Amino acid sequence: MTRKGCFRASARRRHLAAHRRLCHDKARSAGLLASASIIAPVIPPSNTLSGAEKKIVTDAALEVTKAQRQASRDAAGSTLDQLKKAGMQVTELPPAEIARLRDKMRPMIAKYAVSVGQDTVKAMQDELAKVRK
Repeated sequence: MTRKGCFRASARRRHLAAHRRLCHDKARSAGLLASASIIAPVIPPSNTLSGAEKKIVTDAALEVTKAQRQASRDAAGSTLDQLKKAGMQVTELPPAEIARLRDKMRPMIAKYAVSVGQDTVKAMQDELAKVRK
C-alpha cells in the first residue's frame, strides 16, 4: 500500500471510530444500553435460545438499529450545518435534478437486479422511499 493509501485508510478508520462513538453516545442518551453490534457477541448462539428469547433479542436489535440510524442521520445533518457555518460551499441538488439522476440510474439498477435479485432491489427501493418521506 502506498503512503497516500495508508493515510486514507487510517483517516477512514478514525472517522468510522468517531462515528461509532457518536452513535453509541446518542443511543445511550436515548436510554438504550446497547447497540446491535454489542448485543450479538454477548448472547449465546441462537440455537440455544428459546423462541421467546430469540424474539426478545431480535426485537431489541431492531429497535437499537432504528435508534442508531436516526442518530446517524441527526449527526449528518448537524455536521452539514457546521460545515456550512465554517464557510464550506455545499451544493444541494433541486428535486428535478435528483429525479433526472434517478431516471438515469434505472437501466443500471435493472442490469444488476438480475444478479442480486428483484426482491432485494425492491426491498431496498421500498426502504429508500420510506427514508425520503
